[in-house]
Amino acid sequence: MSVLRSPGFDIRVMKEGEKRVRNNRARGLLCLIGVITALAGCAPATMTPNITDEAALKEMHYQQEIALKEMENRNQRLQDVARPLLTANVDLCGQAVAPYTGMFLQTEATAPKDFKAAMGRVYGLDKYPTVIMLTKGSPAAKVLQVGDVITQVNGKSLKTGKAGLQAIKDTEEAMDAAAPLNLSIRRKGTEQTVAVKMVMACDDPMIYENDDQVNAYADGTAIHINKGIMNFAKNDTELAIVIGHELAHNTRGHMEARQGNALIGTLLGAAVTVATGVDVTRLGSDIGAGAHAQGFESEADYVGLYLTARAGYPIDEAPLLWRRMGADNPESIHLEGSDHPSTAKRYLALDATVKEIKAKQAKGQPLVPEEKKQRDFEGEQKEAGLNN
Repeated sequence: MSVLRSPGFDIRVMKEGEKRVRNNRARGLLCLIGVITALAGCAPATMTPNITDEAALKEMHYQQEIALKEMENRNQRLQDVARPLLTANVDLCGQAVAPYTGMFLQTEATAPKDFKAAMGRVYGLDKYPTVIMLTKGSPAAKVLQVGDVITQVNGKSLKTGKAGLQAIKDTEEAMDAAAPLNLSIRRKGTEQTVAVKMVMACDDPMIYENDDQVNAYADGTAIHINKGIMNFAKNDTELAIVIGHELAHNTRGHMEARQGNALIGTLLGAAVTVATGVDVTRLGSDIGAGAHAQGFESEADYVGLYLTARAGYPIDEAPLLWRRMGADNPESIHLEGSDHPSTAKRYLALDATVKEIKAKQAKGQPLVPEEKKQRDFEGEQKEAGLNN
């Protein structure tokens, strides 16, 4: 026999459920009010200044401008120190050379989002390329000023934003450095034309990284310098030594070599994987990439010091940088077992390189790094009594 449930029972259950929900919500609300009341008793008791949003916005803008200027000051120092290295070592940079002006441009549309407003206030950014920095001693620094707005290049009107910046870059790269770059500019509301007499330089842009880590690295086409290493470098000569080291990585093709070694390691790892069934492809790539790592670093130290000396920087105390590095990073004081040579070996190798360079300078010999084959040949001659 089927039993039919009374409709009234279901309604009553629903009403009882709703009542419990309402009661639970009420209790929860009372608990929340109690917590808020208790927290109110822990509120600050002093009369702090009442800061308006308008005043806070003004201070925020001021702090952004301070931060921008601090970053630009470091970037200015980096570019100023790097310029002699880039222009004095053209013959050692192979095909990676290009006409150099030393001007840095920005537009309203391309400015970094976080500092767009601050850059607009500091530099007076325009929709056309605007000069925001000039490297000391560069061709552009002789005729341009920060804040100049470029409207034409070699008689051709520029587009606004990124297209205008790209047009100037393309024009520079297509020109012979011996020919001047003719720019139509607007300076404080006045139109005029200037000629920037370019020079050839190593095509290795210096990129400032606002990172506190004491580090710098080359990526094969550019050089990245952290804020941390700039603060660590006591003077411009030490910074030049760091830049020279990274420039040497690029001029000697170390990134391409490591990538090639990594590819070989990957292929060998893949072959082992097929033969054993154990995937060691990634391991093979890592081992390949690490092959000759210490040798590449030692070569960058050696060649980099030549690049630094050729740029006119004093190198007598260059080895001391690695003693300081060792003191700051005790874990780097070792003999073996790292991708980088120990700070002890780097100090001694740089000390020997300083003596080698100073001897060439004293004899008026060209400052060109010794190639291994040349060293071996001269060593054989010396042993045979053919080289005094």
